[in-house]
Amino acid sequence: MTNGNRDTNTAAAKVTGGSCFAPMTEANVQPDSPIIKETDDLFEVKLIYSSTETVPALYANQLIVQHSPQEFLISFYQAFPLPVLDGGPEATRKKIQELGGIPAQCIARIAIPKERMPAVVEAFVTNFKMYQERLEKERTSKTNGQNEAKQ
Repeated sequence: MTNGNRDTNTAAAKVTGGSCFAPMTEANVQPDSPIIKETDDLFEVKLIYSSTETVPALYANQLIVQHSPQEFLISFYQAFPLPVLDGGPEATRKKIQELGGIPAQCIARIAIPKERMPAVVEAFVTNFKMYQERLEKERTSKTNGQNEAKQ
């Protein structure tokens, strides 16, 4: 459910004494779930996500994943190949040695609590499977269209 630039059909947060924990469960993503639900000494409050339209999408082709006992830290990097160097393979080899490698610039770092990481991994796996299925469907459709055109 979208409300202007806000998405309210996503998850819920449990708030107690100033701390907040947002579990990713099916029960919390129902569009008709109440805004606030009290259980024991906790308040379960619906999260309202702001629009991502104003946040720039950055290109990252490298990443490093690290972890501590409390969290996972994912660092995203941009690394671009060296420009074409004149002078043949020997000059290229020399220039690479001088540079010491290809620079990779960190463009974002995200810390994820250990409790949320299984849901993050599941979201990546699910979305990647959907991407592969769509890609395969497009390839099959394209191949069938080319076969029909040849006949």
